[in-house]
Amino acid sequence: SENQEHHFNMPVEPGVTLEVVVAQYWSSLGVCTADLDVSFHGVSPTPSVLFVTPNAPNVTRVDLRCGLGKEKLDAQAKLTSRVQQYRPKEAIIRPLPPAERRDLLPKQTFTSELLATYQFELKAKTSKVKIGFPFLNKMLYDSPYGSQLFMLFDEAKRHVATGDAWPDAVSLDKGKYTVRLHVRHDDVGVLEGLRALVMDISMPLSKPVSLSAHPSYADAALKRSKLGGNKTIKASQTIPVFFSAPTSKAVEGLAPGTLLTGSVTYIKSRDGMTDVRSYPVRGVVPPAAAPAAASASSGGKKKAAEEKKKKKEEEEEEEE
Repeated sequence: SENQEHHFNMPVEPGVTLEVVVAQYWSSLGVCTADLDVSFHGVSPTPSVLFVTPNAPNVTRVDLRCGLGKEKLDAQAKLTSRVQQYRPKEAIIRPLPPAERRDLLPKQTFTSELLATYQFELKAKTSKVKIGFPFLNKMLYDSPYGSQLFMLFDEAKRHVATGDAWPDAVSLDKGKYTVRLHVRHDDVGVLEGLRALVMDISMPLSKPVSLSAHPSYADAALKRSKLGGNKTIKASQTIPVFFSAPTSKAVEGLAPGTLLTGSVTYIKSRDGMTDVRSYPVRGVVPPAAAPAAASASSGGKKKAAEEKKKKKEEEEEEEE
């Protein structure tokens, strides 16, 4: 409508040309005049993916470079989800039924499908379960495969959800579930390579794990002073930020090797902006630490046995 103002934020890649196109919506009739103002700001992190290991001493360094104007730093990083991976219990490759009534393709071949069956179990009700196939997802017209569709069923074989290249999160109750994935191609050999395709199940952690940002390695290792929200970074300046992961009960009990995911932002939002660009955070659950008491007890028993053995040898020498 007239005199209406909109603000849009979008991530861009530094050092390349950006083309901005403004077009009238199909249902907007008549001529309109629009003023466009484009501004750029932000920092570039290296590496772009922050990797940490919670519940274990570790420090990760990220170098922030400011290529434009001055920015106020406000590093906020969280691990929010866990990802469990599954292999198919069964994978069948067959011509699309009914094969006898389908026309051949121009190269005298027919289309086949891979039907892979996965099973998983939820120990508790969860509000956001996301089923994904990283090898296939986020590709549609540029995908080398004809299609990718999956259907989710519960223990009673009731249809619960359906997904494709961009799956949505669904709310699921406690119980066992079955996923049937359909992938199509006219080359059976191509489908053979997907028989062991990995399925990801992403679920929220019981509580987000917040990472602390520090100005130096020593501060991060000893968990001392944190990176203040008043710190600024100037144009063409590079500043290191060090992240440490705390001990969290939300990670305890998860199987070692479980993938954790989240996001991190590095700067404060500006006037008129609803958010700032976020970058991925990844983590892996480490092996459980040995109980300190058991370790100390074991060490004490070993030391006592060695002293007893030594004393016995001395007594035998004296008797000789």
